[in-house]
Amino acid sequence: MSALLHMTWADLCFAHWRWDAGEVARRLPTGLHLDCYDGSAWLGVVPFRMQAVRPLGVSLPGGMGNFLELNLRTYVRDASGRPGVWFFSLDCNDPLSVAMARLGFGLPYRRATLAASEPGDGRPVAYGGRIVGGDVHYCWQQSSAWRAAAADPLEAFLLERYRLFARRRGCLVTGEVAHAPYRIANAQLSYQTDASFIGNGFTPPQRPPDHVAMAQPVAVRAGPPQRVHAV
Repeated sequence: MSALLHMTWADLCFAHWRWDAGEVARRLPTGLHLDCYDGSAWLGVVPFRMQAVRPLGVSLPGGMGNFLELNLRTYVRDASGRPGVWFFSLDCNDPLSVAMARLGFGLPYRRATLAASEPGDGRPVAYGGRIVGGDVHYCWQQSSAWRAAAADPLEAFLLERYRLFARRRGCLVTGEVAHAPYRIANAQLSYQTDASFIGNGFTPPQRPPDHVAMAQPVAVRAGPPQRVHAV
């Protein structure tokens, strides 16, 4: 894979809810099919820190290339059966990155005001701000030893995804990402808000997530968008 971007994903938290498959499927573009586990769709809220983003491997000056992101996602397959991620939204506190991702890949990035505490020594990560849909606040802390996500079928389904899809200029496009398999731990989510759901037209869940995990940082390579077909 020829890499368009190099970056590190850090301070990752994955909070997932089982969801009605019909409701999620209706929101997908032509050419994508819902990927279910145990008959359910899954919606994931993923706050994390993007570090050292380097277009074509070139370091950016100053603090550029370091920002926070919060996305709402589900899991899909294309007509060829390739598994991937479909993003309903990606909220980001760096306006330049928002503009570049929307223009270059067609991803639904949105400007947000976000801040996060610095983790370390088992301290919880507090992550919050304002996005489309309202104020957002997540706070999580490690509650188990590290393990390989791929060892558990559900965790492999939710996390080990190396392709994304987007709509760009009237076409369905796809791009690959590459990184080492995730090392994850259980996480205790002590606070969560519903703005990601509200901002995407979903009724907020009236229950805690069905699965919560945090991941060790991974170095990531992302390939350029490739056209799948017109939509």
